[in-house]
Amino acid sequence: MRVTIAGSLAPRFFVSYSRRQSALAAELRSLLAADAQAVWFDIDAITIGDDWRAEILAGVRECDELVLLASDDSLASAVVAEEVAAAEEAGKTIRPIVVAPLSAPLPPSLQRLHHIDMSRATEEERKRLLAAVFQPAAGSGSAASGTTASGGVLSPAQTLKIEACRGVHPAFDLRLIEPAGLPEASARAAALEALRARYGAASAIWLNAGLWRCCSGDWTGGLGVLRAHAAAAGTFAGWYFLALHLLRREPASRAPADRIREAAGALQQAERIGENPLAHLLAAVIAVGGQNAGPAVLDRRIEAFAAAHAAQPEAPLEYVRLFWALQPSAASFGRHEPAIRRLIRELV
Repeated sequence: MRVTIAGSLAPRFFVSYSRRQSALAAELRSLLAADAQAVWFDIDAITIGDDWRAEILAGVRECDELVLLASDDSLASAVVAEEVAAAEEAGKTIRPIVVAPLSAPLPPSLQRLHHIDMSRATEEERKRLLAAVFQPAAGSGSAASGTTASGGVLSPAQTLKIEACRGVHPAFDLRLIEPAGLPEASARAAALEALRARYGAASAIWLNAGLWRCCSGDWTGGLGVLRAHAAAAGTFAGWYFLALHLLRREPASRAPADRIREAAGALQQAERIGENPLAHLLAAVIAVGGQNAGPAVLDRRIEAFAAAHAAQPEAPLEYVRLFWALQPSAASFGRHEPAIRRLIRELV
């Protein structure tokens, strides 16, 4: 299977709703599918003969966020209540959207959550509100734009949460190369740490908090957070970024042997999940710069990179981020380095 970083970090949604909101739920599923890694929707996920309750609980367990279409019907549903309770118990993010006027307030467990009330919104307003909440933030390190249900601008805390949930990779904001970016990095790290305390280790918030810690100079703490995220999330991106940051501090040729072994092991985990051109470049650095493999190994890795890049190239900016992160080890590419630099210039 071929993977990309954006695809690996895209959120997985579970849509919880009442049958009376089936049409709206289907519309939401289509909207989410454009940018999600997966959308669990009962009509798609459960077929005749399935243990429907087991399938529902598995869907909740595997999602990142449960989207609840709140109405009198859904709030009275025992099945919906079980879905929400399972999501709460598993520490999932729950996003309530009030889609019809309620005869009573939301349950206490949902009242504490920020929610959208579009029960009286026009179709145009409904689409705008949903797009503001569920479309990923644009650009690395940039503020996400959006509005609240009342039309106000999203608060800095809400913006940060959206960025972190969507895996914007703030630690690789290219502005961090310049010294002027470092104070911002330190402040963002503190804010992400506060968010991290409220989410499970599989959340992309943990990935971003770990990356910011590393870029702020706390390598021990940052790598610890990245290890925990990689093990909990089990995604390509988790293992890939752990391997990359294990090598970021100094040239691979001078890294301790235990760090090289850990980086190689993390990258092997990433490669088991899917094939990615960046993983081949990183593997080349580990093999040649850290494990003293010969030119033949490097050539094979570069050939594998070229084939993977031709089949499914990664986003151009990811090449820049990789090469920036590996500047201390760039010489490990040997005679291939000019060609790789040329490729990156062409991509961006």
